[in-house]
Amino acid sequence: MEYKYLNYILKVVELGSLSKAANSLYISQSTLSKSIKSIENKIGYSIFERNNRGVQLTSLGITFYKHAVEIVEQLNIFEETVVKTSNISKLKLSCFSSNIINREFLNLCRQYDNLCDFELIECGTRECIENISNKESDLAIVLYSEYQEKRLRNICEYENLQMVEIFNGELRIVLS
Repeated sequence: MEYKYLNYILKVVELGSLSKAANSLYISQSTLSKSIKSIENKIGYSIFERNNRGVQLTSLGITFYKHAVEIVEQLNIFEETVVKTSNISKLKLSCFSSNIINREFLNLCRQYDNLCDFELIECGTRECIENISNKESDLAIVLYSEYQEKRLRNICEYENLQMVEIFNGELRIVLS
């Protein structure tokens, strides 16, 4: 799934209307509708209920929306704080494996390839911390639960690393 499709979903929810969202995104309503239908077919459930008053999220759509918000926020923060303000010639990112992050990381690489070289290292939390400590990575993105937070903060303090929360959410698995 492409990043722009996640933005489509966010815009529809924000504006509550397919036509308003399409206008805001500078695409046709039919293109937006087809894109949403394509996403729904891919994930196997409806994100929106359509009615004469506009669109509303379904119960599974709410879960999808929450994850979309988290992913878009994470990628926007990464782009704003690291890529645009960076003066380094190579940026190395260690993070958990995620198809969406991988695809969007590649899109950022293409967008900023004239400013910086990029390297993505997929690994677990401990290896992310080790990569930062050993200066093998410039930035790490890790997932952790509230139970792991204290231990993770202690490790970062011991390693003299700064831990910044870029979004707060719940990890959920949806089976159908």
